[in-house]
Amino acid sequence: PMPEDITALSCVFRAGRQGADTDHSSILFDVDVATGQFRGGTTNAHWYRLGLWETLPGRCPWRSTHGYTHHPDGEIPITGKTVPDIQGMLK
Repeated sequence: PMPEDITALSCVFRAGRQGADTDHSSILFDVDVATGQFRGGTTNAHWYRLGLWETLPGRCPWRSTHGYTHHPDGEIPITGKTVPDIQGMLK
């Protein structure tokens, strides 16, 4: 494929958590691919819940909301910030 044949459909800033051994505990902030602006963030820990018990109603939140505007480790503001030259990075 040629570079012009490839299009970024989505972008996310995956921010790790203090004290976490892996990024399985992280906050993911949506990034607008057109403007580079950070949008609301969500968690991903529920992706890694294993076992039949977790499939029962009320045990695992299969959907999450994008209510984070700050990184919870230090209350660092993220939403509204912009990735510089995102269009250049996506080329």
